Amino acid sequence: MCAGDINVVIGIVSTAAYEGNLRLVNGSDYTEGRLEIFHDDQWGSICDNTWFGDDASVACRQMGLGNVKYAYQDYGPGQGPVHLDDVDCRGTEMYITTCQKGDWGVNNCGHDSDVGMSCFLFEGKSMPIGLFLNFGWNLKTVTFV
Repeated sequence: MCAGDINVVIGIVSTAAYEGNLRLVNGSDYTEGRLEIFHDDQWGSICDNTWFGDDASVACRQMGLGNVKYAYQDYGPGQGPVHLDDVDCRGTEMYITTCQKGDWGVNNCGHDSDVGMSCFLFEGKSMPIGLFLNFGWNLKTVTFV
């Protein structure tokens, strides 16, 4: 092992949610489902207007998952607010909230247009631990084994 390398196997279970966290719900497991984002102390959906593969890629990365499996799937309508619309990522961003997007809570869609997607598992690759933990800490690379 070289100086500065960190090999870690991590298992984190937390019910705490933080501003900008993402989750997939209503799927068969945590790698697929309706995409929700935490804002103003509540979970809400993201509208699929202008939602493409680059947007889904950023979402998968932010959640510590692998590449996009399917960027467009239907996992049923959400409840509560539609937090974001017109998300437009380049695909290189670390967080959905740093992508170009409409203002929070401003949208022209209902829950019939909620983003549904799936990601591959992230296995045997290196990734920034800050992405896995979904915080804005200084990033270190972690290899999952």
